[in-house]
Amino acid sequence: MEYFLKRFNQKLSGTNELPKISTSLLLLPPSILKEVIDTISTAISLFPIISQYLTSVNLRFFGLSTIAAIMPKEDKEGNITFELQLNVFRWLSNSIRRQLKDDFDSGISSTSTIAGTIMHEMVHVLNGIIILQNRPSTFWIDWNSNLTAKNMLLAANFDFQSDAKFVSGYATTDEGELLAEALSAALIGELSAMDSIKNKEVKLLQDVINYFS
Repeated sequence: MEYFLKRFNQKLSGTNELPKISTSLLLLPPSILKEVIDTISTAISLFPIISQYLTSVNLRFFGLSTIAAIMPKEDKEGNITFELQLNVFRWLSNSIRRQLKDDFDSGISSTSTIAGTIMHEMVHVLNGIIILQNRPSTFWIDWNSNLTAKNMLLAANFDFQSDAKFVSGYATTDEGELLAEALSAALIGELSAMDSIKNKEVKLLQDVINYFS
């Protein structure tokens, strides 16, 4: 697996198509590492612009309740990129798949797989990219207030107060998480069983595809 990761990053450094995968991820069970990488690859094949902004993937130590997070980073020139951070406590176990399925079955999450979790984080990257393309000077205000996410949801006919709870428990956190939960479900084909929500998820997906086309 170490050889695989070395070859993977050599390929990436030459093509700049995918983020730098930290060697810390070699701690993950091989099948889980492969699924993480495959999902990031899929996201970039759907939205190639992600490769310009998602620069690295690392294991990090943070709260037990958090599975993964996207962290914006700003360099000295003011350029903003993103790092995918995976919670070491949640991912260093082959039980991660069962945990994700349990979260889905209990209504906490809108998706049931590793692919859904990683795609959720890729939606946060897409949201960040849209902010940078439209309001770069106020990126941090927009990122923290979910202004762009609110506008995207509104365009897809989502109402946070009435709809979020039907997407997932986590979607009720704020508009940014509703966006990520609804769009990741649509991207991996785990659409809501409720027709009204499903239609909005499909509309959201089509809007994002159209934006990046």
